[in-house]
Amino acid sequence: MWPFEVQRERRRAGLFSGLPMLLLGVAGMYYLDPDRGRRRRAMLRDKLLSQFHCAEDRFRRSATLARDRAIGLVAEARAGFTEDHADDPTIAERVRSAIGRAVSHPGAINVRSDLGVVTLTGEVLADEVEGLISMVEHVRGVREVRDRLDIYETPGDVPSLQGQPRNGARRQGAIEHRDPIVRLLTAGGGAVLAIWGLIRRDLVGILGGAAGVGMLRKSLSNGNGAARGKVDWRQIQKTINVHAPIEEVFRFFASYENFPSFMRNVREVRAHNGTGRSHWVVSGPMGASVTWDAELTHYAPNELIAWESLPGAMVGNAGVMRFSEERLPEGPVTRLDIKLSYDPPAGALGHVVARLFGADPKSEMDADLARVKTMLETGNPPHDASRPVAASSAM
Repeated sequence: MWPFEVQRERRRAGLFSGLPMLLLGVAGMYYLDPDRGRRRRAMLRDKLLSQFHCAEDRFRRSATLARDRAIGLVAEARAGFTEDHADDPTIAERVRSAIGRAVSHPGAINVRSDLGVVTLTGEVLADEVEGLISMVEHVRGVREVRDRLDIYETPGDVPSLQGQPRNGARRQGAIEHRDPIVRLLTAGGGAVLAIWGLIRRDLVGILGGAAGVGMLRKSLSNGNGAARGKVDWRQIQKTINVHAPIEEVFRFFASYENFPSFMRNVREVRAHNGTGRSHWVVSGPMGASVTWDAELTHYAPNELIAWESLPGAMVGNAGVMRFSEERLPEGPVTRLDIKLSYDPPAGALGHVVARLFGADPKSEMDADLARVKTMLETGNPPHDASRPVAASSAM
């Protein structure tokens, strides 16, 4: 190896070996602060205990599910070595129970069993036929399946296929739910990998530790989809009443450039005129900047504003603001309902880290809405916003 390469490797090793100490120093300054350190340490302790209890509860449920799964597998294995003498009504009931997990409208399917030969009639959607037949073939006591189904590509005008699917949420959850044994193994492997990364303290160790943390986070999540099919989306919903005309309140919120004047963590918003898109710069944990682009999805003057972040955003988010007005003797009152969904960086782990360092979106939204309410009602802009404005230009 050439001398300059040796020197470069030493500098790189020194950089990564000093990174943990730097992070410890920053954390020490934050939590040992003479004025606020005691309160911060108490909040950190409470939050860590809460996360520990949540993780303990999830592992306990995973262990129970794993035990039940093992008992079920043993029972199935025993049943495979014993001859089934169930009568046709029993076999038909077994099939009806099974198809409830295979199709969205099980009531549209009729089942008849004749000495284990099951005949299926009724209506079914085309994309559910294969799974339905496979499910019925594996029911105990079924020797043959005869398909007499009427298949439709879409529900169309078929009465039995109308309405909300009875088991749609359960089927989706069953698909996305991970096996408890796999979750336990993933959690153990992730913890080992994360500890190994901390011990190694080089580039490979950092990458391995990050992968271990990701495995541990994924195992702790229950595997059920949330908003947009992601497991870590959080939702916030708030309502305020502003003593001002609805036209004035709507006009203020429709101009994104006004947001830094009352929001403490929104540094800058640039709207791209005519496109419905905007660029956001927001303060993240420990002063870091987070940026993303968003676009309008719905816009109804004096009624509704809805937006959604574009693909690739570091903080995926979507929301809607609804406006309504009530005329009172003392003047008009505008009701503002805000619903926000967001996906924190690094999923649930990033959400926990952000809260430990003071970036709690729920508390921030409460404070921001209190500022904007005072600003719109009195015309006096807040002084603790990200970009305070003069009183004359607040409205």
